[in-house]
Amino acid sequence: MPYTEIILGPNRFFEFSNLIVNSEYLLRIIVASICGCAIGFERKNRHKEAGMKTHAIVALGSALIMVVSKYGFSDVAPPDTSRIAAQVVSGIGFLGAGIIFVKDNNIVSGLTTAAGIWATSGIGLCVGSGNYFVGIMSTVIMLVLQFILHSKLFTSDIIQEDITILMKNDKDMIPYIEEQLGLANIDITFYEMKKVDENTLQVEASLIYKAHSYHDRYEQIKNIFLKNEDIISYKIEY
Repeated sequence: MPYTEIILGPNRFFEFSNLIVNSEYLLRIIVASICGCAIGFERKNRHKEAGMKTHAIVALGSALIMVVSKYGFSDVAPPDTSRIAAQVVSGIGFLGAGIIFVKDNNIVSGLTTAAGIWATSGIGLCVGSGNYFVGIMSTVIMLVLQFILHSKLFTSDIIQEDITILMKNDKDMIPYIEEQLGLANIDITFYEMKKVDENTLQVEASLIYKAHSYHDRYEQIKNIFLKNEDIISYKIEY
């Protein structure tokens, strides 16, 4: 049987033996993309900035760069297979930096997603180098960590809310409220006082704190304000 080859123009572009090798490289890229999709699916379900497409493309690109870095310079003597792949680790930082935001009251958002993109690029490099087992198991470990660490046992919501307090006109009340809120790890980001009459003050304040559930949030506020008789009433706007 004659030697099989595909000829494009005057040059031989593919040989049959090379087709098998290239299929192996393509398989690595496909597996890396699937790993990226799995990680991105978890991020998408949590309504994060980067979802399936972003993570899949990062993993695909990382695997492709690793394949090119490892096998694309065989005609160079001696080839440095680490130079191009090493740039993925530093270059992915620019993409991660675009996801991290500092919101009002200095709340940082996007750190976990940025770290996930960085880790996804590492998984892509791993699979692209041919280490399927480590790459796939790293994906599984990363997903398990995300699900476990996002459970109520490990996480709490950052709560921002406005509160209107009606209290007796006493100069010691504001320091008392600040002290009690501080003991409960509740920060006051803004407050404004209005005099209702000679004996009554109205305080409008913005609060920020962490709590695991609505019940936690309700109990924290109730325990602070109901135990003082000088506080007439309060109203929370969620």
